[in-house]
Amino acid sequence: MKLFVSTLLLATSGHNTAANDQVDAWGQCGGKEYKGSTTCAPGNTCTYLNDWYSQCQPGGDGTVGVWGQCGGSDYKGLTKCATGSICKKWNDQYSQCIPGQDNPVDNDNLPAGWIKLPGIQWSFLIKDYYISKATNLAECAKSADDTNHRFAVWRDNKCQMDSTLYTYEQVPGAIGLFKYDPNLYECKADSDYYGDDTMVFYTRLNRCLDTCDNLAQQGNKCNAVTYVRNPGEQYAQCFIKVRKDTNAPPVANRYGGIACRRK
Repeated sequence: MKLFVSTLLLATSGHNTAANDQVDAWGQCGGKEYKGSTTCAPGNTCTYLNDWYSQCQPGGDGTVGVWGQCGGSDYKGLTKCATGSICKKWNDQYSQCIPGQDNPVDNDNLPAGWIKLPGIQWSFLIKDYYISKATNLAECAKSADDTNHRFAVWRDNKCQMDSTLYTYEQVPGAIGLFKYDPNLYECKADSDYYGDDTMVFYTRLNRCLDTCDNLAQQGNKCNAVTYVRNPGEQYAQCFIKVRKDTNAPPVANRYGGIACRRK
């Protein structure tokens, strides 16, 4: 799998720099070779994410933006994440600000086989999704489970559900939900079983897992997958893997990657 380290793409409502030469929330405001405005609209701060990309994010100075580094054994920078995100430790060398709240509300109350995906907004097909009357994240997952929908999004206190989706966007504040078979797989959010790719193609997440199942039955030709929409891609891709070190944990993925290993 290619590792992208340049431009971070967060799908949002868009931004502009024309009005007062100010960048709206979630727009780019800095980075190597960047030629646009570096002034963010009121209420936002230009937040460094990497050498190639700084982004206007809600909040004040002194915080790390979503997807930025916030810790690690040799890290010397800021450790407080911007509002709406938390500092997640991936390993001793790297911690990262990811969408979420300090209070892990509803996380332990999801139905079996559902995974919580902070910052993921499934791209629903036009007029093909369903609205639930759920009042919290756990109810949203249960409502989707009861109606045989494998995908759901909890955002702005609303629950949307669908069964056929091909991609997602990264939207701070949104929480994606996906149902998989916990008897066959263990899945992790914001993760990637990097390397050992044998096949890559565009498809739905559930079809990605189905393909791995079929290949596994053909002589252990798949033991893990990563499903991710990389920068510059319109749709998410399925990376079929035959991992040599099956005990190695997944690595962090800043593009909303979902890593699943067969049990």
